[in-house]
Amino acid sequence: MTVRRAAWSAARLTSPGSHPFGCVGVGTGPRRAGPFLEGAVMAKRSRRLSEGEREERRRQDRERLKHAAEELLCSEGWARWVRVRGMFHSYSAGNCMLLALQCHERGIAPQRVAGFRTWLKLGRCVRRGEVALRILAPVTVKQRDEQGEETDQRRVFFRTAFVFDLSQTRSWTAPSRSRWRRPPSR
Repeated sequence: MTVRRAAWSAARLTSPGSHPFGCVGVGTGPRRAGPFLEGAVMAKRSRRLSEGEREERRRQDRERLKHAAEELLCSEGWARWVRVRGMFHSYSAGNCMLLALQCHERGIAPQRVAGFRTWLKLGRCVRRGEVALRILAPVTVKQRDEQGEETDQRRVFFRTAFVFDLSQTRSWTAPSRSRWRRPPSR
């Protein structure tokens, strides 16, 4: 018996309202589905970053962009940037620098990039273990006055966005229903 199964069995036996053989109607009332674990805490979806953590992320983003810009000083770096800029003409110059640098460091010949969910919509999935390329995506935020009312002014911030190159994906199609046919009747 595996450790996980043993823990589940032990938790099930000690849960209130349960019976060792799973008999119905034994105990104080209906039991929740799944194992009863005292002190179990659900994982938080996300937590707000502190100002220090935000500043550290901004510093890292600036460092990555600065390093990518320094790569333009050598002729090989410039040629890489021009090649990537030609392929990704709708991306900003900064994002093209970031893509050129990261693709060069990882040995990827850049073709097309998209986010995880976009690749799924296109019928491809990101291979397990692939590390995303990081670019900066603009986020527009409405300004608010002292009373919390929205004003007509907007402010643009940049956040790190994670994209994957075509070479980091593989073709994927949803399993067809024909594979799930009922077994032939006798």
